Amino acid sequence: MARSSTTWRPGLSGNPRGRPPRGSCLADLLRRELGRKGPDGRANRRAVIEALVEAGCEGDLRAIGLIFDRIDGKAVQRQEVTGAEGAPLLVGRMSDEERREYLEHVLHALQE
Repeated sequence: MARSSTTWRPGLSGNPRGRPPRGSCLADLLRRELGRKGPDGRANRRAVIEALVEAGCEGDLRAIGLIFDRIDGKAVQRQEVTGAEGAPLLVGRMSDEERREYLEHVLHALQE
């Protein structure tokens, strides 16, 4: 196979500096802070969890929803997908076999 001008030459990396260091994104900063201990000696992670549970027990619906979403997963929402202005969705770039399987799937979903 001929190599195009955009492929990497053998022995060269597409990312010569390597993976960027961890610790600068929001998730890493939050993990670091939640792993530390607060002024009362409790882990911040524990304090946040206890505050969330307490808020839920006091009737805070957002806290209750967050707890249930984390424990049970978010509820599945069924969505209908159509083309422009409700027209049928056009299926292109599929083999005949893929198109047949897709149409069988759609027909099965409509019968439910």
